[in-house]
Amino acid sequence: MFTYSFRLLLCFLLMNFSLIAQENALAKINTEGFQKSEVYELIEELSDTYSPRLTGTHQYYKAAEWTKGKLESWGINKVELEPYCNDCMGWDLKSFNVEVTAPSYIKIEAYPYAWTQDSKGIQEAEIVLIENFRDLENVKKNWSGKLKGKTVLIANKSVKLKGTSSGNDKLLEPLSTRYTEERLSTAESSIVPTPEGPLGYLAGDINLPAMMDQFEKYLGQERPFFEFLNEQGALAAFGTTNLHPGILHPSGTYDLKSSDAQGIPYFAIAADDYGRLSRLLKKGIQPTIRFEQDSELYLEPKNNVNIIGEITGSDPKLKNEIVMI
Repeated sequence: MFTYSFRLLLCFLLMNFSLIAQENALAKINTEGFQKSEVYELIEELSDTYSPRLTGTHQYYKAAEWTKGKLESWGINKVELEPYCNDCMGWDLKSFNVEVTAPSYIKIEAYPYAWTQDSKGIQEAEIVLIENFRDLENVKKNWSGKLKGKTVLIANKSVKLKGTSSGNDKLLEPLSTRYTEERLSTAESSIVPTPEGPLGYLAGDINLPAMMDQFEKYLGQERPFFEFLNEQGALAAFGTTNLHPGILHPSGTYDLKSSDAQGIPYFAIAADDYGRLSRLLKKGIQPTIRFEQDSELYLEPKNNVNIIGEITGSDPKLKNEIVMI
């Protein structure tokens, strides 16, 4: 008969063997991720061949088909393209251009926001500055009946530029920072899925429903303003962000539904172009802007799919368990 001490020792050894097996499994995953990774090749293919991949577009569906084939080539079974939206609109951008023609010629660095209207050819108009655009009642009071045939420069209070509305110092911060060798080494050697101090701010646990809810609330702040611009006959809008200079950030519209009103042409412009236009207007000098956006809006529900795959169990005791991809 086993003594109490022997049973305790046996239990301790079994626990250690279990932990060692778990660590070995995690170590194998870690090795695959860091030493045999295909992440660069996959990102390169998606970015160079199948980009951009906007929701609802033909390009997104092509990327989904490629992803399905790639997962199947790895041995993942039951890979399906699962429809998720019957009224999400596709939007293809064919060409665009923005430039100032008066008081002197300036080529504007710009990019259109997704799902916005086609400009119906080349348009040329005066530009006006609207500040504090989220105060819709005040905007309506000051601008009703004054926007027909105009373009609108949207003042961003968070952008800090000489001669414009002050805000934070984001534009004055370094474009990038380096991780220390110690932090990189710690991240590389970690065998747990969510290490302490992950390199990316999105690494770790994410409350996705809460994040999407906040995102929708953020978008909802701008929609009434753009509906007003459309009603008033404004031709286009131009805005910038307080993110890094030299990089355009056309974010802010997302996932247009067939029942939603399409916004007027809306361009993200470089911070220095925004600053120049704003300063001219504050000096009483009237710029004229010429622009064109050739885009197509369409509804093809088959383009709206998620890629779902399964890794089925092979162990007799675990064969009914699956891993969803």
